Amino acid sequence: MGYRAGMEYFLHACPNMNAVLSERARLKGLKCPFISTTVRLLQLTKAICSAAHIVVQGTVGLRISEVCGLKAGIDESTGLPRCVHIRDSVTGFAEVFVLTTNLSKTEETPRKEEWTIGSRPKGADHIPPAVQAILVVDRLLAPYRKLIGTDDLFVTLVAKPGLPKTRSGVGLVTADFLQSDLRAFIAEWVDLSDLPDDAAQKTMDRELVPWRESHGRILKSHQWRKSFAHFVYMVDPMMLPVLQAHFHHVSIAMTDGGYLNNVIQIEDMNDIKRQKVASIALEIARGGSELAGRNGEGLQEKILRELGPEIEGESTEAAYQSAFIYVEEAGLHRMFFEPYGICGAKSASEMACHKEAGTEDLARWRPDLVPNYSTRTPSLCAGCPSFAIARWNLPFWEERYVESVFAVRQYEVVKMDMTYMDRPNELMRARAKQSAALCRKLGADISELDLRVEIKLEELRHAS
Repeated sequence: MGYRAGMEYFLHACPNMNAVLSERARLKGLKCPFISTTVRLLQLTKAICSAAHIVVQGTVGLRISEVCGLKAGIDESTGLPRCVHIRDSVTGFAEVFVLTTNLSKTEETPRKEEWTIGSRPKGADHIPPAVQAILVVDRLLAPYRKLIGTDDLFVTLVAKPGLPKTRSGVGLVTADFLQSDLRAFIAEWVDLSDLPDDAAQKTMDRELVPWRESHGRILKSHQWRKSFAHFVYMVDPMMLPVLQAHFHHVSIAMTDGGYLNNVIQIEDMNDIKRQKVASIALEIARGGSELAGRNGEGLQEKILRELGPEIEGESTEAAYQSAFIYVEEAGLHRMFFEPYGICGAKSASEMACHKEAGTEDLARWRPDLVPNYSTRTPSLCAGCPSFAIARWNLPFWEERYVESVFAVRQYEVVKMDMTYMDRPNELMRARAKQSAALCRKLGADISELDLRVEIKLEELRHAS
């Protein structure tokens, strides 16, 4: 006998039914707990706090010790938590939400640290999710905070069998209690019963089985931090320089270069990047992916030649570990990902973006060679000696081909005077030709893309 995650909490409604199910469960070595209304109220209170904890840690990238260091209280003049204040960005076009908490790791004694947790256009009234979560916890736990006279945002509810009525039922927050409540929340509210045995990108065999069987109770809070870094990196790789320099300032748009004053937490971002490159190298070494672009074929041959024989016959986990080590030894960890491809940053003299900007000499003296984001474009990068394009970049180039061909042919439909359109059309044709070559290399069917163009043209005919 078993149940999907969280179903045990619905068995308290009928004591007689619970007694029958408990006996059946006992015979099979299982449990079917009876949960009273007061206990359920305590569980739901903890669940709300854990949900807020996930929002804060998952959207900001805090360590759990910094979550413990958050302070309660509302600023009556702003309606915001006292641990949150708003600053104008350097340009004055945006408002930046800054969170203050205690930084404990790497410090002999905790000290105040600031984290950017969101931004909005100047004059807007949007409140970032992390701020909303803090407001919820501040209100929900206010009575229990008062019982023990603390200003910590989170407290530990240890009363049995329900919500605390005296100070003995409340304790100061600890990382262990936050972690325990977090796992209980995942087990009840996140259904993992349909997880497959293996992850989409395997790093070990049957990697997801422990997650499914434990209902997620093996979760570690640090995974929210790494997921945050991975999410930011995959949404916009141009954020990488800021993430590497200052993990908790989410984007250049938020900081405007104005708040880069604490260089910490670089190791988490680098670890995410190495994991990504190791997965790519492993896929290529197994023959599961092809690369295009001026650096693509050479990089693919190098990985197949050097890593391929090394992982032959190895288990998934051992092969991934070999790939992870190989990435460092071969110098492949210096890669920068875009929706349209991968910059290998081979050298400043072999990077079209630095040539275009005239920053080759300056880039040579940097301790870490990075692209020049001010000049990078898909067309420039596609012809760069350091650039490779992978199969997962194909949707970008397919869409670029369709849009470029449509941009030229749309004038046939609207019968527009083409006298002044020679130069723009020439650029669009060149872009379409480049995109088509890359799409063919990665296995796309150009006739299907041309059909997409015809559909767009037909829609334009009907509209006009």
